Amino acid sequence: MSQNLIDKINQTSAHIAKAARSGSANYIIVSPKLAEAIENLDIKKQRRKKLEALKLKNKIEEMNIITLCGSTKYKDEFSMINKWLTLRGNIVISVSMFDHVDKEPITQNEKITLDEIHKRKIDIANEIFVINVNDYIGESTKNEIEYAKSKNKKIRFLNDEKDDFEKWKHDFYDRKVFEDWNMNPDFKIYQDPN
Repeated sequence: MSQNLIDKINQTSAHIAKAARSGSANYIIVSPKLAEAIENLDIKKQRRKKLEALKLKNKIEEMNIITLCGSTKYKDEFSMINKWLTLRGNIVISVSMFDHVDKEPITQNEKITLDEIHKRKIDIANEIFVINVNDYIGESTKNEIEYAKSKNKKIRFLNDEKDDFEKWKHDFYDRKVFEDWNMNPDFKIYQDPN
């Protein structure tokens, strides 16, 4: 947001406060751009309050970082496990493309580059989560596991946590509606029963 726009918001706020004290402020007309900026500030404030209520605001720096590993033929599983682990309060790093499923025209040099980048993603993480659907682990994933071991990273496998994941997936998609972050915070469409 530009400093000029922030100054306008501050001036408008001062004008509203002065009019309110004098009893003459039933409404004020502002430009659409200024109204949108004020609304965006209010939305950010509401989001901060929600994060504080969830006790996440102060935990962001302490969050666990997980890099997903596995065959890129399991695109749907990557997506679902990313959601699952993220909603549990983790920072999840995934692959950049799904060349097996999407038939991406990747050259051998690009494949080598992607493998090296994925190793850097493992370096950043506290642990890796191996998406070993039906116990399948391909050569690239085996190399990533060995690399993670050499870096003393914790290694988790989908098959070891499959029951927990399947229960979460069932519960998650059994929800009918979701809360809209942009709505009035007092109006909730979906209320978590917990």
